[in-house]
Amino acid sequence: MKRLCSLVLALALCLGLCVPAGAAEFSDVPGAHTFHDAVVWCSGQSIVNGYEDNTFRPANTVSRSNFTVMLSRAFFAADIEKYKNPIYISPAEPSGPTIRP
Repeated sequence: MKRLCSLVLALALCLGLCVPAGAAEFSDVPGAHTFHDAVVWCSGQSIVNGYEDNTFRPANTVSRSNFTVMLSRAFFAADIEKYKNPIYISPAEPSGPTIRP
């Protein structure tokens, strides 16, 4: 019985550590927030990043260009890797890659 309890406790502790490696906890998205789990999951998948001050600002409006970047990261992550080259990234646009003419 002690071994079974120990095993169950060890599994429970391990499952508590199963958070995606890149996932961020944002200071303005508490655990009780309606979309907390979705925000953390998208952050862990590198679809969204949040801001440098560790906030996500869920009430802010998302521009078309930012939404396009999120869709691209969600559905075409493997294709984006091909374009991680300094030629395609504009230093003036830190929000995401921009293809230069």
